[in-house]
Amino acid sequence: MVTRGRVMSAALNPKRPLVQLSGLADEQKTQVELFMPMGMSVYPTGNEDLILLQVGGSRSHLVALFADNPALRITDLQPGEFGHRDTNGQQVVFRQDHLEITSPLKMQITVTGDVTGTAASWQLTGDLHVTGNITATGDITDGSGHSMAYDRGQYNKHTHPNGGPPDAKE
Repeated sequence: MVTRGRVMSAALNPKRPLVQLSGLADEQKTQVELFMPMGMSVYPTGNEDLILLQVGGSRSHLVALFADNPALRITDLQPGEFGHRDTNGQQVVFRQDHLEITSPLKMQITVTGDVTGTAASWQLTGDLHVTGNITATGDITDGSGHSMAYDRGQYNKHTHPNGGPPDAKE
């Protein structure tokens, strides 16, 4: 009733992936539905291991569970942690004390509503490009600690030639 197999190829359909697989003694099966945990989606590339169930004990009615590739295993998990990793090295790990998102590629986040975030501190490394207005409650300082809004007892409402840095000759 339960056996193992290996994905040879896969195709997506509206409900779930269909896999072509190799079973025991190189038995070939096509159009076998691949079931995954709720909310998880996968498009196998081939060579993943599977668990095969024979529904009603019939070899003609197979379903596959959990396409697994040991090469994508996240090796530094602690008890209770879990995550997902792809062949590009991108991963999301639910750590005991934080959520970890790693990507050597571009990250794109699309939100159709508002985004609200709360943290004790936000730290960004790299260039920040903003299209639109920035509104701040509180002070904004430059890298040397000088206030952009209020400096040395006076409001800092001066401009620089050609939009140059604060040390530009005026």
